[in-house]
Amino acid sequence: AGQFARDAQLQVTDQHSTQISGWHAIVQEGQITGGEAPMTVQSTFISREDAIFVFHALSTTAEFEGFRPNFGFVVAGFGPETNRQLLEIRPVTLQIVETRENRTFAEQVAAYPIPEGAGVDLSGLALMNGFTPNQQVPARTHLKVLRR
Repeated sequence: AGQFARDAQLQVTDQHSTQISGWHAIVQEGQITGGEAPMTVQSTFISREDAIFVFHALSTTAEFEGFRPNFGFVVAGFGPETNRQLLEIRPVTLQIVETRENRTFAEQVAAYPIPEGAGVDLSGLALMNGFTPNQQVPARTHLKVLRR
């Protein structure tokens, strides 16, 4: 919190400790001046296991109080995910593969089927790689493929 205040040239007006979802947190509020309008910043630093999560709320000082309830609502919602349906989601990720021979894009990626529900088809995947499906791709070219 102190490092952020120094780096942002924040004039701290309030700083206190609290608990967010059972984790220790520091809430720091202050002003940054020198721009077109003074800005109020409220930063919440949440210490969770071996990581620190930071929420920065920023607005002109004149409008900050109107946004304060929204900022507080967002921070109060931080916590471990407990929704089983969300926890079971397996995201689609990008994997980089290297081609071994000269073939069309479609042939090159045939061994990496696009995961169901990825929201992209072969043409979209080709576009992400800068090719068309029937375009020749030289050996030793790096391609992005989708995996789950």
